[in-house]
Amino acid sequence: MTAFETWIAMGGYGQFVWPAYGLTAMFLVAFVVRSFRGLRAQQKKLQRMREQNPAAADRKASPRPQGNSPHPLSAV
Repeated sequence: MTAFETWIAMGGYGQFVWPAYGLTAMFLVAFVVRSFRGLRAQQKKLQRMREQNPAAADRKASPRPQGNSPHPLSAV
């Protein structure tokens, strides 16, 4: 048995380790794909909203009020 085959066998536990790695990789790829699809959907939704109300897209966000704020942590 070569060193590579020994490493793949992982002391007899390779049959458990490699499927675990495979499932983990599959879930990570699925998470990334789902995140990008969700991002694209939200970008399209935002674009539709901007097209429906172009005046609102031109307005800048008003700055947060300073001074006596009702929220105790807003001055922090």
